[in-house]
Amino acid sequence: MCDALTSYSLLYAEDQMSPNHEKARAWWDAHLSGDLPVCLCWTVLGSFIRIGTNPRVFEHPLSLDQALARVQSWLDQPCTRLVNPTEHHWTVFQESDYPQRFEKRVYDRS
Repeated sequence: MCDALTSYSLLYAEDQMSPNHEKARAWWDAHLSGDLPVCLCWTVLGSFIRIGTNPRVFEHPLSLDQALARVQSWLDQPCTRLVNPTEHHWTVFQESDYPQRFEKRVYDRS
């Protein structure tokens, strides 16, 4: 089983100005150096590159070369797995705990 990653988790781990940086960085480093698989999908990686290099989002965005190198370094880790949707993707998603975790994050912000 893999944790569901979002581009925001990766961006927080990279953005030293984010109030979430330390926690996200520690979490990400622990996962990359752990024994369990780290699952990434192209949508999340593409979003990380698109948002992380955007000067309208960050005062000091990553250059395209930096963002690509960062993604490559993650893909080079032995624990990393690329996951792609299949014809069963919707069923698997519904049966996972991700919808409940998402709902909890959204509605616990009051």
